[in-house]
Amino acid sequence: MNRLICKEVETLAAAHCPLGHQLLQKWDIPEICCQIARDHHSSDLSAGDLPLISVRLANNGSRKLGLGLDPNPSLDLSSTAEASLLNTGGVLLSELESMLQDHLSIAA
Repeated sequence: MNRLICKEVETLAAAHCPLGHQLLQKWDIPEICCQIARDHHSSDLSAGDLPLISVRLANNGSRKLGLGLDPNPSLDLSSTAEASLLNTGGVLLSELESMLQDHLSIAA
């Protein structure tokens, strides 16, 4: 990847959360959704924030499928903090991966 593209990806990675948060606020989207957009890559994770944890797990599932700014096909969803906090087992995680793959194939 050339340096210009790398710099653009770095900028997008750093800016997409706060910019997404601001954009959703301008669109009068409910604040819980705005906060999820802002915090879905935060290192802070509260066990009681189930909507955020769920979005983060889905985001990791997308990364496992090779999508996003930080794809990671070798990611083991069962070893993520999100899966642990949601107390999800292999069956549910397999269903999540399957659902994401189905939606990806429909979008393609």
